[in-house]
Amino acid sequence: MTATTRAPLPRTLPEARREFVKHRSPRILMACLALAVLVRVFVGDFTWWNVVPFVAVVAVQPFLEWTLHVEWSHFLIHTDYKPKTRPYRHLYDNHRWHHYRNEHYWFGITSTIGDQVLRTAPGRDEVPVSATAKSLPGL
Repeated sequence: MTATTRAPLPRTLPEARREFVKHRSPRILMACLALAVLVRVFVGDFTWWNVVPFVAVVAVQPFLEWTLHVEWSHFLIHTDYKPKTRPYRHLYDNHRWHHYRNEHYWFGITSTIGDQVLRTAPGRDEVPVSATAKSLPGL
């Protein structure tokens, strides 16, 4: 593939699943989930109350995601508003670089801690411009 061509997007669920697990973050999440299950099995004394935190997270997550993406942070990042404070300018720059420089870096929209820990927040000039960043579906 050249810099001007890109791999075709997955068209089926199995193709999407195969593409998804090629990336580091899904593998990390799956490993963490497996570790949590193993620890829970090792500790023993399981009751149905152990399921409550999982159910609570699953119930709250869609609303948190919606709020972050529609109500404020993500919305502002995609406007022409220029942040006045240094912390918000940092988030603003990082997320714009994610969409317009390289979609494999700078995922944080309310914090860059995850990017720092997972090493997806290099300096802007340390990452080449992606041939696909500006042409991804949904942008």
